[in-house]
Amino acid sequence: MEPLRVLVIGASTLQLPAIETAQRMGYIVGAVDQNSQAVGASVADQFFEVSTTDSDGVVAVAAQFRPSGVLTMGTDLPMRSVAAVCEALGLPGPSRASAYAATDKGLMAEAFNRFSVPAPRAAVCSSEEELRRAIDAWPVPFILKPVDSSGSRGVKLLHDLSGLREAFDYSMASSRDGRVIAQEYLQGQEVSVEGFVIHGRVHVVAVTDKITTGPPHFVEMGHTQPSAVGVHMLEKIQRLVVLSVQALGLDHCAVHAEMMVTSDGPRMIEIGARLGGDFITSHLVSLSTGVDMVEALVEISLGLEPQLDRRFDRASAIRFLAALSPDIAEPRAIEELQRIPGVEAIHIESTHDQRQIRSSVDRLGHVIVGADTRQEAEANADRVLRLIRGVEQEGGS
Repeated sequence: MEPLRVLVIGASTLQLPAIETAQRMGYIVGAVDQNSQAVGASVADQFFEVSTTDSDGVVAVAAQFRPSGVLTMGTDLPMRSVAAVCEALGLPGPSRASAYAATDKGLMAEAFNRFSVPAPRAAVCSSEEELRRAIDAWPVPFILKPVDSSGSRGVKLLHDLSGLREAFDYSMASSRDGRVIAQEYLQGQEVSVEGFVIHGRVHVVAVTDKITTGPPHFVEMGHTQPSAVGVHMLEKIQRLVVLSVQALGLDHCAVHAEMMVTSDGPRMIEIGARLGGDFITSHLVSLSTGVDMVEALVEISLGLEPQLDRRFDRASAIRFLAALSPDIAEPRAIEELQRIPGVEAIHIESTHDQRQIRSSVDRLGHVIVGADTRQEAEANADRVLRLIRGVEQEGGS
C-alpha cells in the first residue's frame, strides 16, 4: 500500500520542518511555493510552482497530488489555501470562513466584538480621511498596522496625530487589500500561546514570554519558555484563548495567540490558525516540554489524534541579533560557541549590513538554547549574544 500523502503549503525555511517531519513519519510530501529555489523545493518528494496565496491554484495542485492532509506553518495567509483544499477535498481542517477571520485583522476584530472577547479597541480604514474620523475621540498613543500582514510589517505606534499621514502610508504599503487597522495601545507583558483545537477542544501546549524592540515597530527579538506569569494568570490566559477560538469558529488546526497581560488581565491582540513562527513551535516547545508540535500538526491534518502530554518541564529561549559588525566571527568561532552547554543552534545571516529593525526580516541571526530553568535559558542566550559581539570586535580570533 502506498504511503499517505501530505501537502505542505510553502517551501521556505519556515515550512522545512513540516516537510522533513512528514517525511520522517513515512509520508509522501508535496510542497507548493512560487519560488522554485526555495529550500524545501528540492527536499519535498514533489514540488509545485504555485503561489501559496493562490487558493484556486493550490486546490488544482491538490486535485493532482491527492493528499490525505494539507498544512502550513509559521505564516498566516497560506491558511486560506489550506482551508480551500480542505473544503474541496473533504480533509480535516478549518473552514474557509474561519481561516479568513484568522488572517484578516478587521474580520477578527468584528468577531471579537460579537463574542465580547477582551481585546483592544479597533477601527478598520481604507483612507487617511476615514482613519482620522475613526480615531477622532481616541486617546493617544495608538497602533496602526495592515489588516493582512505579519512579522511586524507596517506596524507603527503614533504618539500624536502630527505623523498620521506618514504612518498611514507606511502601514498601507504593507497591506495587500488596501486596508489598515488602528488599535488601542496596550501595555504590559506580551505573551503568545501555542496549541491546537481538535474537535472543538482547545489544547494549550505552552505559553511564551516575548521581548520586542518596543515602539514604534515592536519587532520580536526574543522568546522564552515557560512564561513567568503565575498559575492564576495562566488560567485566565487559557480561558481567553478558548473564547477567541470560539469567536473565530476555528477547529482542526493549530493555534498561535498573541496577547498582552495588562494590569486588568489578559487581552487578546490576535490569534492565528497556525503554528507560531520564530522557531517557537519548531524548536522552543520541544526543548521545554518534549512535545513535537510539528509532528502533532501533521497528525491533525490527517485526522489522527496527536500525543500532546508534556514529557518534561524544562526551559528554552531564543534571542535575535539586531546588528552585526563587518568583521563577523569566522565559522570556526561560531562552532566553538555552539559547543557551549545548552546551545542548540546559532545562525548568522550571510549579509552583515547595518540596518534599522522595522520587521522580522531585518533581524540578522539568532541563538537558541535549552536549560533546566527559564533563568538559566535566558542567561545563557544573552551570554552567547555577548560572546558573539565580543568575537566580532576581535575580528574572529
